[in-house]
Amino acid sequence: MVLQDAGTVIDPRTAQIERLKTEVAELKDRISERDASLAELKAFRTRAVSQLAAQHVEIARLREQAAQDGNVRRLPTSSRSPSLLCCRPPSARGPQLPDHPSATEARRRRAHTR
Repeated sequence: MVLQDAGTVIDPRTAQIERLKTEVAELKDRISERDASLAELKAFRTRAVSQLAAQHVEIARLREQAAQDGNVRRLPTSSRSPSLLCCRPPSARGPQLPDHPSATEARRRRAHTR
């Protein structure tokens, strides 16, 4: 009403057109950003697949070389792997080394202070 009193009338269709133009521009920007992101991801995937293929070829070459040389021994695989000692109960870990005397003394002191 105030605009009509001032002599300026805004057509609602014109306002809607401007709003839609702004929305279209924002959507185009989002599409451009998405396309750029997709291009980066595709390039990353291409590099990753290429590296995996190169690693596969290198592993196959090294296996073949190891088989031909004859001076390469395979390491034994056993269930008594040192890396798994932390996961076993103390009774399954095998013989334990004796504690250092200072560690034993520290434990005894802690027990007396409790």
